[in-house]
This record gives sequence, structure tokens and C-alpha cells, in this order.
Amino acid sequence: MKINTYEYEEFKDFIEQEDPLIVIDSCVFLDYYRYSSQTSKEILEVLESVQDNIWIPHQVYYEFIKNHKKVKKEQYNKYKNILRDINKYTDEFYHNLTKLFNKYGKYDFPKINELKNKINSYLDKSQITDAVKTYHEEIKNELKDTQVLMNKNEIYDFINNLKISNKIGDSFSGKRILEIIEEGIRRYQYNIPPGYEDQTKKIKENESSDPKRPYGDLIIWKSILDKAKEDGVSIVFTTSDSKEDWWALDESKNILHPRDELISEFKDFVENKTQLMMLPMKEFTEYFSRLKQTSFLYAHIELNALNIIKDQISYSTGEITSSLIHDGELQLFMENGLLEDVEDFEINDVPLFDNNIDFDEDKASITGALTMKASAIITEQFGSEYSESSAYDLEISAEFSIELELNIEEQDYSVANFKLYSIKVHYAAPQEDIFDDEQCVICVRRSGVLNLFPNSTICFECSANGDYFICTNCSTVYKNEDYNGDGEYCQSCLEN
Repeated sequence: MKINTYEYEEFKDFIEQEDPLIVIDSCVFLDYYRYSSQTSKEILEVLESVQDNIWIPHQVYYEFIKNHKKVKKEQYNKYKNILRDINKYTDEFYHNLTKLFNKYGKYDFPKINELKNKINSYLDKSQITDAVKTYHEEIKNELKDTQVLMNKNEIYDFINNLKISNKIGDSFSGKRILEIIEEGIRRYQYNIPPGYEDQTKKIKENESSDPKRPYGDLIIWKSILDKAKEDGVSIVFTTSDSKEDWWALDESKNILHPRDELISEFKDFVENKTQLMMLPMKEFTEYFSRLKQTSFLYAHIELNALNIIKDQISYSTGEITSSLIHDGELQLFMENGLLEDVEDFEINDVPLFDNNIDFDEDKASITGALTMKASAIITEQFGSEYSESSAYDLEISAEFSIELELNIEEQDYSVANFKLYSIKVHYAAPQEDIFDDEQCVICVRRSGVLNLFPNSTICFECSANGDYFICTNCSTVYKNEDYNGDGEYCQSCLEN
């Protein structure tokens, strides 16, 4: 499900009433190189439509100039080595397979040569190579578009025009940067946004040549505050950074709204009626495309790919449940019984995913792999007349493909086909109770929701197996041999 930080009408009213300055983070400009050629064109069109209102801090300009060649090169070469890499792994696979058959051939395994010939007939190396070459030929238009995009480098020209138009802020002095870094050290110690999640960048990425890098977000933030106060203008700020040092996030890492500390700091520092609106990059681009009536269909699909994937996954719980029951994946995790049923299957999160998006005029496809965190009630059969059900936590991987039909004129799309396959369970375990003494002392699996005389707990399922008596007055459970009541009141009720 897609979550917006602001409704479109709220955004529109803010733009019309405040006439804000638009501030864009460096990662937005660098991401231009990472998207498909269609999406990049649409994003640039949106930026050009609001160019007169854009202002960027000097730190944003510095980070873009420093990193754009590296990012550009990475994307330029993303298709370059596909033939070489697949052929390399194909050669390694055949080499290892040959070694394996030679090894078993020495031990005279029955019909090993027959198996070898059958597998080789399925895995024709020349067919794999031809298929890769065909793929490479089929995407030559995308390769050409990517090459044109990189050679034209329009986003660089866009930022250079901002510089010519004096729409880039002045650099802070060395003294001011030191003050910000010293403040940043204190802020990061207490996780005060923004930027505290970048404090390990220098260590992770060996950026010893730029010791101020972990404080880049804070320098940008200070520039925004100064600009708003000096010019008395409201600000719309957008970033494609989705970490919690900019945003309040839900349990699934979805952006809910800007961090309250940032909004409060803006109000305290600026001390006038100007306002701050922070938007994630995809929301910023979508809303301005609507406002300025620019095309946005390709960008909308690519920027919201994860939401599209999650929506399709949520519609497929029945398919996943059926696979878990019939493919034997869960049986490996059962303790003593046989898997009987899976009920109340619920996907809690899709934390990891990898996807690729291809556009072909009025069609699009999203393919990839993902990992789901889920929960379910799993029933194990321990005999012909005895089963137990427990709540389980699950971690499941799967591959997927989504085919979309695009309506270019209406700037809309529909899902034509969705497939989920190679469903694998990597983790399955009964949900643990917070306190061990609340577990049923009989099965030690479910919650002990009833008191078992004299001082332990028992679950409903175990209390109902015929060996126990439940007091109708206080609901205390007794072993049949321990019960000394009168049928209506137990001994504890009678004593009280």
C-alpha cells in the first residue's frame, strides 16, 4: 500500500499559497543516472518545469560534481559485460558438472553416463550462449537510449544552468563548517536528525580523504535553515534518502512524515511565518508532474515498483499458502508431527527485494526476487486423532514477474499478469511468548491462558483433552484426580 506524506490537495494549496523555494538533495540528481532512460526523461521534464523556483545548497552541488562521473560510469556499463559474465558462469558450471560426473564415473555408479547425457541434452551450452546474444540484441534500443542519455548528460547541463543563474548557494567558510561538524558530533551522539545514520560512512567506504562526508546532510540542512531565514521564504525540500534520520518510518520502513524534530527546528530557527514541506523524491516528482501536467507514467512505475510488488504479493496469500502446504517446504521445520494445515497466513513485511524493470512502449515488466516475513497458524498432526496448532514466524523467499499494460494517453496502467514461483522457506519457528512462565506447562508451545492448580498455566487445547476439570465459577483447571469441588464450585472457591 502506498503511503503519502501529504495529500495532493494539501501539496497544491501549499505551492499556491506559499510560493516556496524548491530545494533538491544531491541524491535526487545522482539517481537520474540510475533509472531507465524513459524514467530519467520524465524526471528531468518535471525538474525543468519548476526550474525557476529551484535553489540548491553548495553542498548539494559539491556532492553531485564529486560523484556524478562515478555513478554515470556504473550505469553506462551496466549492460556491457552481460555476455562475458554469463558465459563465464556457464563455463564454470559445465566445468564443475564434468568434474562431478568424472568423479562418480570412477566409482561405477549405475547409469551415470545415461544421466550425464540426459542433463547435457537439457543444458545445451550453445543454446544458452545464443539466448544471451538474442537478449542482448533485443535490448539494443535500451542500450542505445542509455548511451544517448549518458552522452547528452542533460542533468549535468541542468545543474550547470542553475549555477549560471545564481541558484546555487555559497560555500560555508571553513570556520562555519567546523562549527557544524562539532555540533554534528553532539547531535549524532543523541540521534538528533538529520544525518546521524551517515556517521559511519568514512569507516565503511574508506573516505579518509573527506572527513566531513558524514556531516553532508547536516551541512545541507543548515544551508536550508539559513536560506529560509535570510530570504523569508517557505521551503519545499525533497530527497530520495529514505532513512530514519530524515523521516518517521513505520515497522515496514515506509515513510510516514518528516521527523518532528526537523519541523520544530525549522520553526524555532527561522522565527517567521514561513513553512517547511518535506517530500520523498517520488512523491515530489509525481505531485509536480500533476501540477505542471507533464508525463509521469514510466517514472511512477519505476519509483513505486516496491509498492506494486507488495500489492501483488498481498493478493497472492492463497497461492503462497497452497505452496507451503503442498511443496513440502514447511515440513522440514516441523518438530515431531506432519504438516496438516496452514491458516491465517499474513505477510508482515517485504524487507529485502531485488527487481528489474523493462519498458516496451505500451508494456512494462517487473521481475526479480524478494524475501517475505510472515506469520501463520500451522497445524501439526501427531497421530490419527491428535493435532496441535501454533502461531509461527516465517521467512520466505520467492521469485516473481509482473506484466503491466500501459495506457499512455490516460497515464495509467493495469496488471496483466503476475507470477510467483520458486517459493522457499528459510525460517519457521513457533512464536515465543514474552514470559516463559506464561507458556502451557503441558505442551510448552502455546500460551498458558488458564490457571492450572496449584500454581502453573495451561492452554485451552490441553485443558479440553478429557484429563482436566474446569471450575465453572473461577475457571481454574484441575487434573481430574486433584478436583475436590461440588461440581459448581472448586475447593479454592469453597475455601474463599
